Amino acid sequence: MKKVLFISSTGGHLNELLQLSPLFEKYNYHIITEKDKTNEYLEDKYEGKVSYLPYGTRSHIIRYIFIYFYLILKTIVLYFKIRPKVIVTTGTHTAGPMCYLGKLFGSKIIYIETFANISKKTATRKISLPDSRFIYSSMGRNVKTLPKSRIWWANFLKLEEFMILVLLGTQNNQFKRLLEEIEGAIDNGIIKERVVVQAGFTKYKTEKMKIFDMKPKEVIDNLVDEANLIITHGGVGSIILGLKKGKKVIAVPRLHEFGEHVNNHQRQIIDIFSKQGYIIGLQNVEDLPESLKEIHEFKPKKYQSNNKKMLDTIENFIESIN
Repeated sequence: MKKVLFISSTGGHLNELLQLSPLFEKYNYHIITEKDKTNEYLEDKYEGKVSYLPYGTRSHIIRYIFIYFYLILKTIVLYFKIRPKVIVTTGTHTAGPMCYLGKLFGSKIIYIETFANISKKTATRKISLPDSRFIYSSMGRNVKTLPKSRIWWANFLKLEEFMILVLLGTQNNQFKRLLEEIEGAIDNGIIKERVVVQAGFTKYKTEKMKIFDMKPKEVIDNLVDEANLIITHGGVGSIILGLKKGKKVIAVPRLHEFGEHVNNHQRQIIDIFSKQGYIIGLQNVEDLPESLKEIHEFKPKKYQSNNKKMLDTIENFIESIN
């Protein structure tokens, strides 16, 4: 049975990678991602098949350099322990060293570009691109940067009262502006529902919202099931989570100029989802009160994943390797 390694950063990249789980039972698979509270459940779900790399963010560059050096050393150990025939990744920087090792030692690389980067090559893709046999993109508009690729969509607490769930993801930066705007909407009577916030690394104190940092995936799934509305940052995993469960979603981008992200790619993500009718997408947090007034009339387009064709093609490629 072929050894296939599935690797990505945590958060939205991992959510998209796990959409390939139907392939796990067909191969001698292993999963590698960054360690955080949101994915600890993987150790129980995929017992003996999960390894973790250290989590780091470029917003703390000195600390990040040391963490990344350790990540590289651990990656080397894991690569030669697993010896994968194929490496499947959705990025990002966490997967870079593994892809580079794969290139050096003959592993085939399948790179799936995510919604998170829709207008330029990611660092991991620059490493993976030259001799990867297949590279998939989540958005057809990437075709100019992937001239030989095949392009697909990589679509990849019981509460009795009405509830709004706010998702800030696992990005290791603050996003206080959104919570300040939501609290203002509560004060002005625009929001009357109970508000529950998955704040991640955002530190915010208020008695007007129930706030926690991280919870296991099962808990988040239950909260999404109970919510009447999802207000989220522009992370692809959080947006798709709401859409898959048929929820109305308002998305607000983290912005680089406020120290909320390393760049402004969330504006592009939100713009794509919004233009296709899936969500109400904002470009500025100040527009939230108006969107809350419009949400009751908003009828989102039904979200449908297009994974089966991708799964079949990836499987056919892996099977073609001798």
